[in-house]
Amino acid sequence: MRSLVLRLRYFAVLRRSWTEDRIEDSLKVHSSANSLLKKSVLRVALIVEMSGIYGRQILDGIARYQQSHRPWSIFLEQRELRAPPPPWLLSRHWDGIICRSTTTELARDFLRHKVPVVDLNDLYSGLGLPRIWSDMRAIGRLGAEHFLERGFRQFGFCGFKDEKWSTERGEG
Repeated sequence: MRSLVLRLRYFAVLRRSWTEDRIEDSLKVHSSANSLLKKSVLRVALIVEMSGIYGRQILDGIARYQQSHRPWSIFLEQRELRAPPPPWLLSRHWDGIICRSTTTELARDFLRHKVPVVDLNDLYSGLGLPRIWSDMRAIGRLGAEHFLERGFRQFGFCGFKDEKWSTERGEG
């Protein structure tokens, strides 16, 4: 039973960033949010990879949010993680963009075009965009607590070199 509770706590940490309040708060940061709230159908581009489970869970959370709120006209194409943005992204008018592969250059373009963006990247911080990400140190602590509660005193962490999210999990 304790293992199930731990798994549920782990997924709560992963998914807590996708609460309705956080998405709405991120959209309200932009000055154009008031006009967005009056529009009937919002045009939203989703720049999220579908090749991994994390990206698919993000899309699942967005779909659940959309079902419980007013409809969006969504633009999505199959993507890989860290693939460059599609050429059509900045040539069209958007009411919002949810982007997981935000780079410093792309963030500058978003700010220059004054389009509301929710940044989901796990590599760069301080891009000047509203950002949602998981608490990687808390996830690492939960993993360590799991082993400690079972009596393990010696265990290691195997992560990815030069990946900020992995380094933070190891620090947790």
